[in-house]
Amino acid sequence: ELLDRNLHHKRGHYERDAQTADAEITIGQVEATSKAQKKIWLEWMAYCQDIGVPPYLDGCNFQTIARVRTMFGRRIRKGKQGRAISTGSVRAGIGKVNTAISLDTGHQPLHQLDGIHYIKPIQHMLSGFKNFDPATEKKLACHPDLPAWACRWGWRRGTTPHQQAVGNMITIAFYYLLQVGEYTTKARQKLKTRTRQFRAKDVTFFR
Repeated sequence: ELLDRNLHHKRGHYERDAQTADAEITIGQVEATSKAQKKIWLEWMAYCQDIGVPPYLDGCNFQTIARVRTMFGRRIRKGKQGRAISTGSVRAGIGKVNTAISLDTGHQPLHQLDGIHYIKPIQHMLSGFKNFDPATEKKLACHPDLPAWACRWGWRRGTTPHQQAVGNMITIAFYYLLQVGEYTTKARQKLKTRTRQFRAKDVTFFR
């Protein structure tokens, strides 16, 4: 309908602009719609269905939006196995739902009029969660002497090519993991670290 207003000889240019824009929007949507976002959106729709609220929150007043969203935030916080997850994960879940609603409707019902900050009830909920988040504890991944020892062990006299490769991979793994910067673990969950274990497929060689 918009293109019908343009002169005939210019219509082709505008149509190509529209097609290119649509293609870029589609690419952006694909990138934004990750597996995690789909998962949280399905959980949100199921939650809304159970309590009889439209998932896009269309037609809902402020009190209903605030109540439903904080309730769902609490559901995310509880976690799948009954262990409270971090405030950052709750914030990310809320953000994924808000992004899905915004992409489909152009509205952000979870935000204030400035379009930047969440409505006050959500802000207060996240602040409350943060007060009870477990403190992170810095933890050294391994002793600094390890890569030096691995290098000496791998290249000692009489080693096989396999042993040399093992020594090299340990050294590479150590310096690769330094890119993370810090190694943290939850204070009461020593076995569950926030950094990911090094894997062979994570190694990339640059020329």
